[in-house]
Parts: sequence; structure tokens; C-alpha cells
Amino acid sequence: MKVIRKDIREDEEAVSPVIGVILMVAITVILAAVIAAFVFGMGPPTAAPQASLRITDTDTGAETVTLVHDGGDSLDLTDVKLIVDVGGTRATWDPLASSTANMSVGDKMVIDIDGDTIKLNGGSDISSTKSGSLSGIAAGDEVTVTFVDKISQKKIAELSARC
Repeated sequence: MKVIRKDIREDEEAVSPVIGVILMVAITVILAAVIAAFVFGMGPPTAAPQASLRITDTDTGAETVTLVHDGGDSLDLTDVKLIVDVGGTRATWDPLASSTANMSVGDKMVIDIDGDTIKLNGGSDISSTKSGSLSGIAAGDEVTVTFVDKISQKKIAELSARC
């Protein structure tokens, strides 16, 4: 029995090449995984929320545009940029809401063009900082309202109506 143990302890010639091969294979596999991650991307691209919105009313007397959320995803309005074009003038709210506000199915949004306010379901003004200005709504004006997802930079909806 002592003779066998002595032979095992003394026969260490094959250990170094085997460990070298294992390390080379491990390095190759890790390198291939890193290259594949860069080639195929690190994850799926962010998709914009899908929502069905429509303009239900444009009131030239009150100078308001009323929108309704008919279906699809709920919109986190702090992640949405709103662009309103009326008769050649443009205003942008980026972000649309200054504090947490969600627009879900059945919700109604009223944009007051003259007063520069945006109300959700008849509540208080949710709008944030606006750039640009609108000159009001007149009969025959084309009103275009565009919702853009700030995370993916993709359009959620683009709505148009003639007053």
C-alpha cells in the first residue's frame, strides 16, 4: 500500500498541462460570451406604451381641446412629452406632468389653450414647464396633439382635428 501512495505523489507530470487546457477553454468561453453580448445587444429595446387616445372636442369659445383614453396601457404622464400644434403655433410640455399622474382607460384630459393648463378628469392643473406659446383656437384651425414617450423617444399617439 505504501508503494502505491508513493507512486501517486511522485507522478505529477500531467497536472500542469491539464490545468492549462482547462484555463484556456474557460477563457475562450468567457470571451465568446462577452463578444456575443455586444453583438446581440444587452437586452431588448424599450418599447413605448400602447394607448388608444382620441380628440373628443375642440371648443373655440373656451379654447380647449378634450382628449379621452379609450384603451391600452396606462400612461405615466411624468414620462410623456406633449406637443400641441394649433394654427401654425406650437407648445411643448416636457414632461407633461410635474408630479405623479397617470392617464388610464376612460380618463379625460382637457388642454386649455388660452390658459396654458392641462387638467386630468376635471382635477387641478397637472402641467409642468411649457416651452413655446399657442395663439388660441379659431374656427377652421387644425389642432394636432402628439404624445411622445420620453424613455424610448417614440410616439405614443398623434391626434388631429379641425375646429
